[in-house]
Amino acid sequence: MITNKISRYNLKAKGIIKQIIIINVIVYIVVNVIASLMFLTNSCSTGGCSSAVMNPLLKFFAMPLPGSVFWSKPWTVFTCMFLHEGFFHILFNMLWFYWMGKILGQHISEKKLLKFYIYGGLSGSILLLVLSGTMGIDGAALGASAAVMAIIVGAGVVAPNQYINLFLIGKVKLKWVVITIFLLSCVFDMSSNTGGKIAHLGGAIFGFIYAKYFTTPSFQTMLTAKKKHKNDDDYREYRMNKKEELNFYLDKVSKKGMKSLNEREKKRLKELSGN
Repeated sequence: MITNKISRYNLKAKGIIKQIIIINVIVYIVVNVIASLMFLTNSCSTGGCSSAVMNPLLKFFAMPLPGSVFWSKPWTVFTCMFLHEGFFHILFNMLWFYWMGKILGQHISEKKLLKFYIYGGLSGSILLLVLSGTMGIDGAALGASAAVMAIIVGAGVVAPNQYINLFLIGKVKLKWVVITIFLLSCVFDMSSNTGGKIAHLGGAIFGFIYAKYFTTPSFQTMLTAKKKHKNDDDYREYRMNKKEELNFYLDKVSKKGMKSLNEREKKRLKELSGN
């Protein structure tokens, strides 16, 4: 039974990773096809227009800055995380999302991985909106970078000592890779791509908090256990959460042995096994 469940989290996570990448690629293709058509029809005859100005989709779905002008297009706080202006922009975002999403998906459910992406992107957008006025940032914000940063930081929190192979370097613990990415993307040289770095920081903050305090199955079980179980549905939900938590720990032990559990997790596994 344990063997059959070993890949449960990883398989589901791969599904949502694939779906998000497909959505981003389809949006990118549609946006750029329209940009090409408008260029061919000389919609921007001056020749100096950026694609954000020339392309009506980017203009409509990218998040306008500063925050004071955002309210004319409130939906953009969500849609901007699926837009990319250049090929390398989407390429590197999706590559990092795929690599780190696979690692994070080994430890959490499909639903939680989706929350990392959506809420991480929203957190980056909101922080940028709040600070854009005081920092004099204007223009338009787009890209999945904040959402991807939430995934990267989340992976570093849940699996800090997992080794990954880096080209020309070799095996490195994930936490050092994540710290380096965070410093380069969120901290160093704020004078360059200031708006992007602020959005990255918002995603990173959400990724850390969510991974640190809300990703373990025991958290969901704790919340459900506080219910009074007034009916059978409540009680069934409580039992299902306990079963999911037990399976999570059993999967972890099957993959990496008992040494992969800390003292709190070992105690919790013993409690669940005795029920």
